[in-house]
Amino acid sequence: MLKFVENTAFLQAIALHHTYSRNQAVGAPVSCTRETILNLSLDAYLAAREPALRGFVTAGRFIRELCIYRAEDLPYQTQLVPLSVILSYLGPRWDNLGIKQKLQRWFWCGVLGERYGGATESRFARDVPQVLTWIDGGPQPDTITEASFDPTRLLSLRTRNSAAYKGIYALLMKQGGHDWRTGNPITLAVFQDDPTDIHHIFPKKWCDDAKISAGRMNCIINKTAISARTNRKVGGNAPSKYLPALEKETGIGGAQMDGLIATHAIDPVLLRFDDFEAIFRQRATALLELIGAAIGKPVDKTPFAPEIIVAETDTGNEIPDDADEDCRATAKLAGQRHVGWPVWSAEGRA
Repeated sequence: MLKFVENTAFLQAIALHHTYSRNQAVGAPVSCTRETILNLSLDAYLAAREPALRGFVTAGRFIRELCIYRAEDLPYQTQLVPLSVILSYLGPRWDNLGIKQKLQRWFWCGVLGERYGGATESRFARDVPQVLTWIDGGPQPDTITEASFDPTRLLSLRTRNSAAYKGIYALLMKQGGHDWRTGNPITLAVFQDDPTDIHHIFPKKWCDDAKISAGRMNCIINKTAISARTNRKVGGNAPSKYLPALEKETGIGGAQMDGLIATHAIDPVLLRFDDFEAIFRQRATALLELIGAAIGKPVDKTPFAPEIIVAETDTGNEIPDDADEDCRATAKLAGQRHVGWPVWSAEGRA
């Protein structure tokens, strides 16, 4: 989890430790700018070095509890800096449930509110004192009060380039998403033994045949976390084909398979009817509820109501080298199209 922490990030944590201690004593500002780092004395560095190291190690434990198991899947490397300092000052208290719930909410507001994507030094300097004050009964930190999630953002979350994409991936695992073949929840041990990644719910081949746009096919709404072996069983088949095949191989009934599907915020009845349009709306709404619960704020679900037409844009962004195989299938289109949606219900399409 810490393999991508750079020397400069560690020095920023040192500076935050030193200036926060000074802030508590004499009210001086908290800072981790280049100038602050270069002006650190040897004594200040040595005094903060061990607490900073312990903070990063504790941050790795904290992150694992959020079902983020690889450094590559961490939404923001930068957020580790203030997190490590906050955890260092909290000491053993960080593991108390009430405190941990506050820290998790702050973390998810930073990720899903996409607060750590730009200049971060000033946010580091605000977050450390504000989060620590909030934990002890003070006002909410700016990262929480400023955080919001645009529901249509789900349509453009397609690759690991986005922190929010990685965040939703982790939330789906944390809420108890079970693998469709093994039935196992995706714990650290399972993750290490049976490689897991984000894969299509409606496979690319099926979507291509059904004339589903690349934008909708590859966005986070049509993806979930399953093992590589399970994804190979899915292949390019329709859900109505691959679900019975998985049931036969695993030796379970339809009801039990439906239960596994439901742990991924997917309506199994709609999935068995290959109803992409209905699933797309249903799952978008479920993901927005999951996001709202994580950031502690309701998220507007109106854009995915059946009677609303959602504007979709295919940007043609390049796919990064570390993107999963499914992401590489994203087509490069241009312009804006308006996509109409059918009204649907659990009983069927209207």
